[in-house]
Amino acid sequence: MTHGKVIMSDITIPPEAGTAFQDLKGAYGEVIRSFAYKTVKDRMPIILTKLIDYLYRKREVLASRFGKESREDLKQIIGHLSQLRSEIQTNKPLGTIEVDSEDRVLWKQFLSAAAVEYETVTWFDSPWLLVECYMYRKIREAFEGSIFFKNFDPWSEQKENALEAKANQTT
Repeated sequence: MTHGKVIMSDITIPPEAGTAFQDLKGAYGEVIRSFAYKTVKDRMPIILTKLIDYLYRKREVLASRFGKESREDLKQIIGHLSQLRSEIQTNKPLGTIEVDSEDRVLWKQFLSAAAVEYETVTWFDSPWLLVECYMYRKIREAFEGSIFFKNFDPWSEQKENALEAKANQTT
């Protein structure tokens, strides 16, 4: 750590951790048979596709809940998520967080440090954990940048259903 910035070269792996952690290349999406590759190539676009589909299928329910004026807002969110999915699938560089939020500066610092540490900061050429966290941050950004859905949790229905199912199993 240097002045609040995360510098990746400051992270050392102790020898007692064994050789499994000495080569972290499998943590990058560029390694074809790795978990990271399958996550970036398949799992992340599927997560976005399911989210886009959910929002599209629920558009009338959401319009009745948030008002007819929210339809255009929802259309923009879906467009933002579709663009994000395309950026992942075509290995585009990770951009900045556009909305004015508390963590915007932190993300800018982290992505700047990553750009110094790695040759390119793209979806497949960067550490899997970085790009997965970034994807969820960009999903959040899509909602934060809206008028009607700023605090909307697109997974709340799924969470409630899972909780209800678990409660039914225990009774």
